[in-house]
Amino acid sequence: MSRQLFQQQLALEFPEEFSVPVSTHWEELKSSILTTCQNTLGHAQKKHQDRFDSNDQSLKDLIDQKRKALMDLKKDPKSTAKKAAYQQKKAIVQRETRRLKNKWWTDKAKEIQGLADRNDTSFFSLQQRLYMAHLHMDKPPYVAKTAQIS
Repeated sequence: MSRQLFQQQLALEFPEEFSVPVSTHWEELKSSILTTCQNTLGHAQKKHQDRFDSNDQSLKDLIDQKRKALMDLKKDPKSTAKKAAYQQKKAIVQRETRRLKNKWWTDKAKEIQGLADRNDTSFFSLQQRLYMAHLHMDKPPYVAKTAQIS
């Protein structure tokens, strides 16, 4: 008896079926929350130094050439000419990446040495930025002021 009464009460409260599925409502809620967050907060910005920022386009072009050579090789895997072309493009990308990385570290070392020679106080902040960029950290870990080194 109570079950029938309960079902009658439900029928009175919700007389018709919902025409839109619940998943649609959740998708709308999710998209509105994401859009609001992106408009309010924006996208995360890199805070560490990047050794490839100034050479992004040249590296992208080289990588695109390597990818094209790889796709050509995948279309015809038995072709020795396409395999040689892919290996050559791969070697060029690796060589250029290593050259840019070495140049970046050399420039940073010269900059640090110049600051150290002049007893410039920004020497320490540059070292910290460089070290944190190397570890891909945004800021150093929190250390309590009461901590003592023994």
